Amino acid sequence: MTGHRTGLGIPDLALGSVIAVVCWQNVPFYMVLFLAALSSFPREIVEAAHLDGASENTIFWRLKLPHLQGTARTAVLLAVIGSMRYFDLVYVMTDGGPEHSSEMMATHMYHTVFNSFEMGYGSTIASAMFMIITVIAAISMRVSKRFETEV
Repeated sequence: MTGHRTGLGIPDLALGSVIAVVCWQNVPFYMVLFLAALSSFPREIVEAAHLDGASENTIFWRLKLPHLQGTARTAVLLAVIGSMRYFDLVYVMTDGGPEHSSEMMATHMYHTVFNSFEMGYGSTIASAMFMIITVIAAISMRVSKRFETEV
């Protein structure tokens, strides 16, 4: 009897399925984050812009969007750092398979340490993950500071 393979069993679809679940899991958090930032925007500025004849599009693009820069920087940083920690989701959904198509550094480290018992190599993978996260965080903070404006 041949088995019917679903999206998680097809190498070309497994990673996309995991990414879809990650998005479904995290989009509400980022929506609340941005809505909180938008609600903190002063109404007086919006009223003054309306009195000056600014349209809603102008108010959003010229006033509110620059106000969201710090929130966007925080969201990007959380997303980048969070993307390195999705061991549990990948492990439960695909265990890095099929054919290693959805394997992440964390699942590779797990298999190296607990299946192959190569503790030194697993520690090296963990150290590399730490360094990659640190470098990406430092670069994103430096780049986002360059484009920072005050409202």
